[in-house]
Amino acid sequence: MIPKVNATVHLLIRIFSIFIMMLHHASVRYLSQCSQAMPTAGYAYATKRRVENYP
Repeated sequence: MIPKVNATVHLLIRIFSIFIMMLHHASVRYLSQCSQAMPTAGYAYATKRRVENYP
């Protein structure tokens, strides 16, 4: 009884750790894409505002 439960818990922990690892990798890629895209968007927005303010 106990070893079977132990193996099941071990399997669940492995699946969970793999899931966390994949989620972490995806979030890191998403954040790096956002950090690359945000300054460009901010610069375009600032330029647009500057053009609107000074015609």
